[in-house]
Amino acid sequence: MKVNNRQLLLISFEEADFEGRLHYKKVSMFWSNDKGFKERWFKLKHNMLFYFKMNETFPMLKEPAGVFILENYNVQYEENGEVPFSFSITFNYEPDVKYLFSARSDDVVFSWISILRSSSFGYLKEKMHNLQKQIHEKTETDEKMTRKTGRQEERVFNFSNVNLQIENLNFNNEKTDSRKKNENVDINYSLPKTKVGDDATKSEVDLILL
Repeated sequence: MKVNNRQLLLISFEEADFEGRLHYKKVSMFWSNDKGFKERWFKLKHNMLFYFKMNETFPMLKEPAGVFILENYNVQYEENGEVPFSFSITFNYEPDVKYLFSARSDDVVFSWISILRSSSFGYLKEKMHNLQKQIHEKTETDEKMTRKTGRQEERVFNFSNVNLQIENLNFNNEKTDSRKKNENVDINYSLPKTKVGDDATKSEVDLILL
């Protein structure tokens, strides 16, 4: 299509995502194009493939000759013996027409195919959806692992199996013989280091002797 929109014209002057020299022509199932290939300078920006006329060996970048809007399209490698190093672009709204492009080598062809296939907004939208899905699945997996790990780290202490180390025994009265019945006795002991957490290396518990 021709570029008659000022906004498109301004975009065509921006730095390209990918660009290079290609030969191209329009091919139809119902009519033959005898004009042959045209040499153009192609400049990809976002989902817009601009093309410029060539002046001998240099592109005329003053104004694009046209632009392809890359939506609802297909890009494929062309195994055509008559046209080596070629690929084509077809659009859903023109099922009987394809645009044939020829480059200087297969490396150039595959570079164009790769970048063109990932240029549409539809492709980017689908890619974003897949990334969001992966993030959601990863988050769910992490939450499940966290809950599982938390359950494994829970510890229930059986005091009958714990070796208590009595550090200090302080009665409220000075003499033990004068201790009254039901008088409180403070006993401090330490538990062996556990793997529950760094803060659980030592626990002090007060017991009441009746």
